[in-house]
Amino acid sequence: MKKLLLSLTAFTLLVAPCLAQYKFIAVNYPGASNTQIFAVNNSGQYVGAFYDAQVNGHAMYFDGKTLSALDPNGVIGTAPNSFAFSLNNRGDIAGSYTDADGASHGYLYNHGKITDIEFPGGFNTQAFGVNDLRPVIGVFTDSAKAVRFFVTQRGL
Repeated sequence: MKKLLLSLTAFTLLVAPCLAQYKFIAVNYPGASNTQIFAVNNSGQYVGAFYDAQVNGHAMYFDGKTLSALDPNGVIGTAPNSFAFSLNNRGDIAGSYTDADGASHGYLYNHGKITDIEFPGGFNTQAFGVNDLRPVIGVFTDSAKAVRFFVTQRGL
């Protein structure tokens, strides 16, 4: 019985630091009807989307200081809907946007530069993830209208 009590005490002392309290911060994009966060990197930067009064999604990015629309004057910021789904520790952001016809397009965003990602022969490509080596994962629709998955081989 004494060994059991000592074991339980030791286990409690080892586990207690793992039960530390989290600090929560509410994230609300100014003027948005809804805000969603999809990913965070090791520096505490995060990406997601906010929704306007017409319920259109707009990709957003928190750089550690400021929460802002991603590329507000460019392709993503002017798209009817855009989303930032993933970011790595290098500052690369993967996501998707729709054009005026409603077709989806994947992208990789890096420090103001947008690289479109379109699966060859597919349509409605969306990029959902990027890691520090820069391969991108996502989905596309093939000619038979089946949803397929892709990973880029060497990054972009």
